[in-house]
Amino acid sequence: MTQLITGCTLDCPDCCSMVAVPRQDGTLSIQGNPAHPFTQGLICGKGKNFVQRLQSSERITTPLVRRNGTLRKASWDEALSVCAAKIDALRATPEKMLHIRGAGTRGVLFDAAGELPARLRMAATHGSLCDETGIEACKADFGSLNMNHPHDLFNADRIVNWGRDISRSSVHLAKIVNEARKKGTQVLLISPCPSGAAGYADEVITVRPGTDRFLAAAAARRLLTRPGFRQRLLRCSANADAYLACLDAMDEHALLTACDVSTAALEKLTDWYADTDAAVSTLLGWGLQRYIRGAQNVRHINALAMISGHIGKNGAGVFYNISSSRNFNRQWMQDLPEPSRRLSLPRIGQELTGAAPPVELILCRGINFVNQCPDSHTTAAALRHAFVIVLDAFMNDTAALADVLLPCSLMLEREEIVGSFMHNQINYCAPVFPPPGECRDDFDILDELGSRLSEPVRLPDRETCLRRALDSPLLQTTLSRLRQEGFATAEHPFIAYEGMRTDHQDGLFHCVAELSPDKEDSGDYPFFLLTLISRNTLHSQIPAGMQQGLPELAAAPCAAQAAGIADGEAALLCTPGGQMQVTVRFDPAIHPSAVRLRRGGWVSRGWGANGLTAPLVTDAGEGAAFYSQKAAIKNLQAEPPHPQA
Repeated sequence: MTQLITGCTLDCPDCCSMVAVPRQDGTLSIQGNPAHPFTQGLICGKGKNFVQRLQSSERITTPLVRRNGTLRKASWDEALSVCAAKIDALRATPEKMLHIRGAGTRGVLFDAAGELPARLRMAATHGSLCDETGIEACKADFGSLNMNHPHDLFNADRIVNWGRDISRSSVHLAKIVNEARKKGTQVLLISPCPSGAAGYADEVITVRPGTDRFLAAAAARRLLTRPGFRQRLLRCSANADAYLACLDAMDEHALLTACDVSTAALEKLTDWYADTDAAVSTLLGWGLQRYIRGAQNVRHINALAMISGHIGKNGAGVFYNISSSRNFNRQWMQDLPEPSRRLSLPRIGQELTGAAPPVELILCRGINFVNQCPDSHTTAAALRHAFVIVLDAFMNDTAALADVLLPCSLMLEREEIVGSFMHNQINYCAPVFPPPGECRDDFDILDELGSRLSEPVRLPDRETCLRRALDSPLLQTTLSRLRQEGFATAEHPFIAYEGMRTDHQDGLFHCVAELSPDKEDSGDYPFFLLTLISRNTLHSQIPAGMQQGLPELAAAPCAAQAAGIADGEAALLCTPGGQMQVTVRFDPAIHPSAVRLRRGGWVSRGWGANGLTAPLVTDAGEGAAFYSQKAAIKNLQAEPPHPQA
């Protein structure tokens, strides 16, 4: 076998092109594609080691049907017949059926499989567990979601990184920043938990969780007192008066007190943006928008970049993300009927509990939503009142509640075409390994399920789906050429909003007009619970065998010691929603009002923090405000544990 070009379909901005390289022993090594303009031969450990996930002994490889309360092996014929009968019984009332899909895998065929629930007018979700709040914030400011090419960071004299942990979330962004630093670019990191990304920065400002808007507003106030900056605001923005009024609502002392940043640190940040002889780029982390006021955090930083003139030119732009589907033809999706209703994904447990009429069937794929959504216990309880069909490969928190579990193929086992939410390449993903056992991919499963309905609903054939996605004026390729070359590049301007002209109809920047204070709390739960990304696994795609013992909770030494807890000691992590046992580790870099737990642990194994999180919602985009959850840590001996509530 010669090298085979494939690609990563994980929920990651880098969207790597990969090659499967034969070893002498007959096995295959997964490596980065050196010919790809962005991957350039580099992939992260999650992609390189994904073969271990494919070959895991925990893999589900046969259909399972619940009989007498227990999931038991079944044939595909039995499993799909049971599902089809349930759908047929509810077809006249599509609002009683719910399709929940996530980004556990991505791609054209994964999207196309959604034609079945769409044609049936199943209910769908709205809102986001990820980036929708920041997307809506950027659209409100710029009129679209766009950014400079990531390689434009090489042109920056300075980079202000507002909270993006590039040590864990993007190996290529980390490489770009490191190479830029070697050429003289300075990097300033602003974060409540700077531990991982501090190695990619020259200077660090530690900020109170969720208060970045106050720091950005304080810097903007100082800029506006300097010559030229107020004139730029008036010239380039559509609503300067409203923005100025919101800045005047708090004085500098109040702003710095709110974000817990010193005057010296504010001066440094202001000087960085005030230097009109330098090109300053702004990286926006996705954690910024996971607070109740998340959109305001993003928008005040965008406004600071605009006032300082660091938008729309080489080395100067705001980097959030782009749409991973922007280069594909999506017209076919617009021709599909609207869902019968929509339920909030961040509040899905409460939505299911109070739904009228009740949801009687749930079709879930690409997401372990019991685990990943807030308020896991309410969600799990609600699922017991519906017939649940899950497409998955592992017995995670959602799969364990299924009435029918259909084993799906995974990345490197299925053909796909996928786009990036960072760069302009689309990648072809060839199947490298055959699916184990009786596993099938989502497209084939839902196509056959549709064929078994009393009034069949068939999906277009696979080739049609792939070809129609490529029928875009942005792409100059064919399916056969893409299969051969492994990627194609869509043409977009290197610089977004060139000349500071936005995509709003008036061409102006639309400033945020709110600066909301945080709600005062009683002090019983003094810490923000930050469930941050892991370096080795993606979200809840964690082998059960890795979740042994107690999960580690990082806290500032002063905060843990005040609770009577030593480094390495077991303790209770408590919220109003329940408690779980953790091992506390000291991290002096963390802000004293924050505690950090790596995300994705399963509730069923005592590692799932979302069993403790409330279904809080952000100020735009119906995002999950995970990081606004307040928590306490308690000495295990002083307060014995009880099961998660």
